[in-house]
Amino acid sequence: MADMPIHGHSQIDSRVSAEFQAPIDNGVLGMWIWLSGEGVFFASLIGAYIMLHNNLNNGPGVKILDLPSAVISTVIILLSSMTMMFSLGQIQKGKLIETRLWLTVTGALGLAFVLLALNEYSALYHQGFTLHTSPFSSAFYALTGFDAAHVAFGVLWALGLLVYTFHRNFLNESILKLKVLSLYWGFVTIIWMVVFTVVYLLGKVA
Repeated sequence: MADMPIHGHSQIDSRVSAEFQAPIDNGVLGMWIWLSGEGVFFASLIGAYIMLHNNLNNGPGVKILDLPSAVISTVIILLSSMTMMFSLGQIQKGKLIETRLWLTVTGALGLAFVLLALNEYSALYHQGFTLHTSPFSSAFYALTGFDAAHVAFGVLWALGLLVYTFHRNFLNESILKLKVLSLYWGFVTIIWMVVFTVVYLLGKVA
């Protein structure tokens, strides 16, 4: 019997391909997995801080911390999370100039957050509150320092992506790259909100 032609073969292939298409991009999935590990890491730091925050070793307690500066940092990081979303929204519309603008603003806000953290560390150091003053100070610097370092890494990432926007093929790859960065930025924003609540708000009230 002669082979019978199979009609609609290409249509079937396309439907099967669509059916088995990955529900989430590998880059986004990889970022979620990595952030899960980072979440466990920060949970450990927060737990250590909670256990050690009353272990002062005759040094200063939580009252020495600068709450107004922390409030400003909170406003800044929340604004930067908004501008990151604005940047992602603009690139999804194919608006490259607006994307660059909001990405620049996001990076600038992130930098301001890091500089405020460094300024607080400097002020605390001159008051004798160092990494080795007490278990409390060690836990404080470890928790807030790693958070600030993550924001600093995000700033460098945003700067690198901003430079990459001038690559001729950027628009073909930009949405995914910005999605991954926005996931990271949202993560550091959430972590800071937890740190702000545990270290500054509850610490001042307790």
